[in-house]
Amino acid sequence: MPSSSTSPILIENSNVAEPAVVNASPLIFLSRAGLIYLLQLVSSEIIVPEAVHAEIEVRGHSDPTAQTLANTSWLVVTQTPTVPPQIQAWGLGPGESAVLAWAHTHEALKQSLTTWLEDVVQQLSIFRCGALWASC
Repeated sequence: MPSSSTSPILIENSNVAEPAVVNASPLIFLSRAGLIYLLQLVSSEIIVPEAVHAEIEVRGHSDPTAQTLANTSWLVVTQTPTVPPQIQAWGLGPGESAVLAWAHTHEALKQSLTTWLEDVVQQLSIFRCGALWASC
C-alpha cells in the first residue's frame, strides 16, 4: 500500500484546470484508510483552506489526518479567502464555507465544478429513470 505522501496514480488525465480544494471530511476518511493518494485523481495539488486545516489541527498532532497534512507536500494549506455574503447566508461551518469561498474565487474551478455537477445531475436522472420507471 502506498504511503500517504506518495501516489501510484497517473494524474495526467485530470480534467481540473486548477488545483482542487478539499474539506475536512475527505481528508479525515481517506487519511485514516491510507487512501489519501486517491485525491490526486482529481488534481496533482490539493488546496486545504486554513479553516479546514484548523479543524484538523484541533485533533492534535498525533491525529492521522494532522500527520498526513504535515507530511504530504501536495496538500497545500492556503489562506482562507473572504467568505462572500451569499455563502455566509447558508449557515455552513467555517471549513465548508472556506472551501466554497475558495472555489468561488477561482473561475476555472467554478467551470469544472459546473460541468461535473451537470454530469452528476444527468447521471442521477438516468439512474432515477432506470430504477423507478420502466420508461421515461
